[in-house]
Amino acid sequence: MVTQLDVELELLCDYECLVGEGPVWHDTEQCVYWVDIYRGTLYRYDPATGEHDEVFRSDRYLGGFTIQEDGSFILFLQDGAIHHWDKEKVTPLFQRIATPHNEDLRFNDVSADPAGRVFAGLTALMPAADKRRSLYRLDPDGSLRAVVDGLGCSNGIGFTPDHKKMYLTDTEDRVIWLYDYDVATGKLGSRAPFVEVPEGGDEGLPDGMTVDADGYVWSARWGGHKLVRHAPSGEAVAEIRFPVERVSSVVFGGADFTELYVTTARGVSGTADEPVVDDPNRPAGALYRVKVGHLGIRGIAEPRSKARLPQA
Repeated sequence: MVTQLDVELELLCDYECLVGEGPVWHDTEQCVYWVDIYRGTLYRYDPATGEHDEVFRSDRYLGGFTIQEDGSFILFLQDGAIHHWDKEKVTPLFQRIATPHNEDLRFNDVSADPAGRVFAGLTALMPAADKRRSLYRLDPDGSLRAVVDGLGCSNGIGFTPDHKKMYLTDTEDRVIWLYDYDVATGKLGSRAPFVEVPEGGDEGLPDGMTVDADGYVWSARWGGHKLVRHAPSGEAVAEIRFPVERVSSVVFGGADFTELYVTTARGVSGTADEPVVDDPNRPAGALYRVKVGHLGIRGIAEPRSKARLPQA
């Protein structure tokens, strides 16, 4: 039986994001950052003051980012570009990934592993069944390679608390995969479906995700109005319902990691170059907070990346 959690939804700020995504808790600053992919924008919210603002804007789609050990950012953009941003200047690390049809590609969802490697999915600007793409890994030595091919839309990534397994969401195929993982080498082993989301009903599509301290997976459901909490067995055990359809991603934050920060999207349709808002009257595209400490739930700090930067 799936329990509806007794929680309060707090709408923190509403930038009317077309595709709000990829929230990351910056534990040094005690703030949360997130992106609007299609506007190429990075935002910041400070829970201590309630202040929020746009902190970075690109002329390319911004698919996600990680935070480096020194607090700076690695940005994953359109065409497979990867840049470093230290809040003063942008330094290109990779200008594009050399694959066929680069013009219609972008990164989508990014996560660092406990050793500082970064996994980032490359997908078509508008994913479709006939456009299969790959998951890439950026190693601390600066090398970049594809490690999983044939994905419909690479999305939420996470790790079990013992770091022996890695979750990878394929939104197009409606599945969250669970891979054997060697944190010493970054090698992915055999995989099995962790969650397969059925078509129809109000389940939506699996999108961004995070893992809590007890090893439960929180999966945002694009088109499903909800977050779903899955036990380590894969069973859905709890839900949090939202007043918007497209719940896109989630991260734990706060001083004790008992707060969920949740991104949502207004949604896009039409072409990638001319996205169309599907319903401007709903509070979609906002950042929400859900406090879950009273339920005995807490998260853990997300790993920071250790990407090698060019020498000055």
